[in-house]
Amino acid sequence: MIVQIVDNAVREGMEEEYVAAAQEFAADASANDAGCLGMEVFGCAKRPGHVFIVSRWEDRASMEASTSFLRHKAKLKPAFLGNETTLLERIDV
Repeated sequence: MIVQIVDNAVREGMEEEYVAAAQEFAADASANDAGCLGMEVFGCAKRPGHVFIVSRWEDRASMEASTSFLRHKAKLKPAFLGNETTLLERIDV
């Protein structure tokens, strides 16, 4: 399993717009992307102006084959400043 954490920096005053678009994206990916085990949107009091999108995937190939982001990019882009992505892979012993 892969967990992808995307820390998105958002333009000041556009947080609500970005969160709404991110929630639509997350719902679409969760329902329609093969191998997506779920995607959710989070905020952090210690990181104002940042919106985190956390997704779980069956494997890296499923994550890389995802097409939902392209369907939502136009709504996300106006509020988007930049991001940093962390990928976590489950360790099976």
